[in-house]
Amino acid sequence: MAGRLPQPLEYASDKHCSDVFLFNRADVSTLLDSVIVVQKNLVLQDKSTCLGVHCCLSNVAGGEEVLFVNCINVYCAVHMEGLIGNKFPLIQPVPQIRCIRALKEDEDTRLITKMGSKVIKASTEEFLALEPNNEKNKSIRHIFIEANDTRSAVVNPIGFIEVEADDLNILRDMWTPPGNTAKETRRGEMINKTSVLLKHALKFAGIRTVTLLSHSEDPDETDGLVSRVVDTTNRILYREAELLASTSRNVSTGTAFNPQVPSFPGLQEEREAFEAGKPSIVMKSKTIRVSPSQESNGFFIVILHKEQILLKSAEELRQEAEQSGKGSKETKSKGKGRKR
Repeated sequence: MAGRLPQPLEYASDKHCSDVFLFNRADVSTLLDSVIVVQKNLVLQDKSTCLGVHCCLSNVAGGEEVLFVNCINVYCAVHMEGLIGNKFPLIQPVPQIRCIRALKEDEDTRLITKMGSKVIKASTEEFLALEPNNEKNKSIRHIFIEANDTRSAVVNPIGFIEVEADDLNILRDMWTPPGNTAKETRRGEMINKTSVLLKHALKFAGIRTVTLLSHSEDPDETDGLVSRVVDTTNRILYREAELLASTSRNVSTGTAFNPQVPSFPGLQEEREAFEAGKPSIVMKSKTIRVSPSQESNGFFIVILHKEQILLKSAEELRQEAEQSGKGSKETKSKGKGRKR
């Protein structure tokens, strides 16, 4: 079927992700018990993680390494490997995948192998302990981070936990009334943890893109968080570039991180709708946001690109200083009055 959401016992192709099928919620329990899912030949995931992986993949080139950080499960990394196998059958070297996350209690440590993975390097090491300029990490070009958040955009928490194997503790805060002190404290801690992870990801010397996936609709956990981290990082990068430029005449550029809408066929229709002023999951801020509804859990995706920027020349800085001084003198002059 096409053109509508699937009814029970039906499935449909997802319009954004070419390798993803949509199923009716009523069939989830049956699917989870089916042989094809139990044997991991078919993996059930929330739409958010599937689209997040496709967005990240759109920027990956041959020989680059993709690092997954803080993901709820290993499915994102395995999904990426499958997509890379389709995209790079004849390109060498094949992109590499590393997955860093804490294992859950009773989690199968051989799950990645059982799912047929051949290239994923799984580790429980601490991401913040990774040295951005270390020789071991020099090939990391893309980092995919799944945020610690309140899951406030998840409208079907039980189903989300079933397919994503998420922590049952998310139900505690979902069912706790707003304004609860303990709930607000946990929210603040999650915002801080995600901010720290994002800041660290932007420090890697060879990084080209950082993808952040959030299951929240709270601006403080999404746009606001990203804006604060990126603004701080870009200011530091600009100052470092200016300092280097002041000691070398050959330096005229620096680097900065800016959000960019990924370019791949699955998002083309959304990009065109946005440009035409029609409803779209593409936002003015160059992020992707799906609002929670009866049809889907909500989510937020941003892809930060490392870009070259031009620094101001010595002449431009001199002119700005002169203009600033001139403006200051004019202000003082206007402030003087006749004494009577």
